[in-house]
Amino acid sequence: MTSSIALIGPGRLGQAVTALLRQQGYPITAIVGRDRERTRTAARFIGAELMATTDLQRCAAATIIIIATPDDQLAATALQLQQQVKLHPDTMLVHCSGVHPAAIMKQYPSSPQPALAMHPLQTFASGEQGVKSLPGCFFSLEGEQKTIERGRQLVADLGGEAFTIEAQSKVLYHAAACMASNFVTTLLDSAGQILSGCNPEQQIPLAVLEPLVRAAVKNSLTLGTETALTGPIVRGDSGTIERHLEQIQLHQPHLVELYRHLGVATTHLAQRSQRLSDQDATQILEILK
Repeated sequence: MTSSIALIGPGRLGQAVTALLRQQGYPITAIVGRDRERTRTAARFIGAELMATTDLQRCAAATIIIIATPDDQLAATALQLQQQVKLHPDTMLVHCSGVHPAAIMKQYPSSPQPALAMHPLQTFASGEQGVKSLPGCFFSLEGEQKTIERGRQLVADLGGEAFTIEAQSKVLYHAAACMASNFVTTLLDSAGQILSGCNPEQQIPLAVLEPLVRAAVKNSLTLGTETALTGPIVRGDSGTIERHLEQIQLHQPHLVELYRHLGVATTHLAQRSQRLSDQDATQILEILK
């Protein structure tokens, strides 16, 4: 018998996961949100418009309840669910937070419901984009062994690949994911700001960096970061670094410290690759400081 799904928190991530599971034949029994109209819109996207509700009681019939609220609301939502709804002992509670362990949903120590943390290593600019990008992505799973096995099946049905992680490592894992995703976006925005000063008469689009960025990411992931690293730091071109700093200070002074910090980290990476001599590294670090 196919498990039935209830979703609490029909945001972009929740919409994408639930829509894909519905496409794989999972019955949707409830889509619960605070705002009635937004919940109806989300349910329409998922393909289960009649399941839209603001009533947590509608979750009682589901065998899997996905709580996809913001991280800071997760514990309170799980507590409210367990206080107000009579759940079957085998109903699995699933959250998609990268930072919280599965146990955050066990608000009552005697709660019999199994709990699973299932976090997709993917960004969600929209529900539509999520549906397209979830298949093929990796999911971290954390929880009791019996929930891990059920989680592997969910991930397989979503078209993803699963790996397990320990509860005590969740925050560190999430920090790595944020650096690889959020900070890359910030870095591209910063590069775009610097690029904008190169032609005062015509804005240079950020898209001109796309081939360069794609190649750098692909090389880093396939060859390893030490081999993939290129540029003036690994070549020991200290004069170029000095000129970079001078021009950034002149045109985008608020980005000087970011360049310095990234430059220091890149220098250490270049040293680890054994492609930058200690003498050149010392000279570059002195300039960056």
